[in-house]
Amino acid sequence: MSCKVGDNVRPPYGFKWDEVEYGGVSHSPSGTSGTCADATANRIITNDSGVIVSIDEHNSQQGWISGDLDEWFDVNGNKVCDPGDVIYWHTNSNDGTRRWNHWGYAVATDSSHPNHS
Repeated sequence: MSCKVGDNVRPPYGFKWDEVEYGGVSHSPSGTSGTCADATANRIITNDSGVIVSIDEHNSQQGWISGDLDEWFDVNGNKVCDPGDVIYWHTNSNDGTRRWNHWGYAVATDSSHPNHS
């Protein structure tokens, strides 16, 4: 899942984060390696029922940083996180001084692991 904030595209459901960004953060456009905009850098972890448990990001500067779900729009209404669902999440720097708000569309990246995005 690639963060779309850096693409300057309006989120489809408006502002759905529980807090604003802080710490002078910025976002890169989709496809930027090693950032939240890199689809391979983010992973959605779901439970056996397909409900989101956590969202993690591998950032080239900070390594793995944990994210928290702010809002999940189950586009097809099946109560399972699957491709096309809209996810709002946030991450914090490891030292807690910066916060990034993200949004993106869930995508399947590995058909042998259908609950990974």
